Amino acid sequence: AYPWVTFMTDNGYIHGYPAEENDGQELYKPDQLITRAEFVTILYYMLNPTANMSESFTDLGVDDWYYEFINKAVGTGYMSGYGDGTVKPNAFITREEATSVVYRAFKIDKYTNATSFADEAQISDWAYEAIMSLAELGIVVGYTGADETLSSIQPKVNIKRAEVASLLANADKFYPTSVRYSATARAELTDNGGVLAFDASPKNTSDQLTVEISVEPNTTFTVNYT
Repeated sequence: AYPWVTFMTDNGYIHGYPAEENDGQELYKPDQLITRAEFVTILYYMLNPTANMSESFTDLGVDDWYYEFINKAVGTGYMSGYGDGTVKPNAFITREEATSVVYRAFKIDKYTNATSFADEAQISDWAYEAIMSLAELGIVVGYTGADETLSSIQPKVNIKRAEVASLLANADKFYPTSVRYSATARAELTDNGGVLAFDASPKNTSDQLTVEISVEPNTTFTVNYT
């Protein structure tokens, strides 16, 4: 899991546990389970969603630290609640739940060839399409048994932080790069220069950014961009 954890932490998508809590050394805790709220918090930093939900949940309050992350996840449509009116933010997220969220969040194409798993009968109906679509691309993989025959997907098992890093780092490679957002911003630059800045949402990896600059004749200027 090392390269995936490194990718996720270097980009600020996922964070370790602070050094002051662990004898001066940060910890990632790769084998620790992750909650539903923690999972969509990572997606918030990856995708920067902007939509807000129009519903409420009995176990979610505006003062909860994860309220905004769940708000965006539900509003954007990649997370949903349960039939009893709850969203269960502190429940550990299973492999099939995490896969379903990623399938919707990263807009993965539907599979054309289903992958065979030894325990595919255990996959919930609502998660089957998501698991098969991500498996076809190699975003999610199964566990190989001792006999190294058919692997198992273990859909009902709670996912670990190391597996989360792998799942999300792999999904990021397949995120659509078509233009999803455009913005027009204007800045009056003075003799001392100026800054023109705006956000591209939900993220900008390989899209084109066009900047038009109008200047007076015989003017020298320098453009620095990040």
